[in-house]
Amino acid sequence: MLDFAYGELKLLPDDFWSLSWGEYYRMVRGYHRRAELSAHKDANILAAIYNTIPRKKGSQPYTADDFLAKNRKGQDRSDLTLEERQELAREALEKSKRFKKGVVKTTV
Repeated sequence: MLDFAYGELKLLPDDFWSLSWGEYYRMVRGYHRRAELSAHKDANILAAIYNTIPRKKGSQPYTADDFLAKNRKGQDRSDLTLEERQELAREALEKSKRFKKGVVKTTV
């Protein structure tokens, strides 16, 4: 808790110890709200950039939700453990190895 207070909230020790629990809780909620708004802003910018790239005819444009911490099926991935994230990264790497210079290599 002190790491978060001194680091992310940039509180000095005297300021932290003079806060009530309610005040600290509201500061933490405000920090998370600002972080979420920043993530949405970044996701909107990414969607706008990616939508400038031509895609297949009839495909849906990207939305901000495509770039947030959710997969395409709408499941929240923000609570994954480090091991689960590493496993997802390994799977993505294996899938990417099938592609070489734009040609899909099939595994039999």
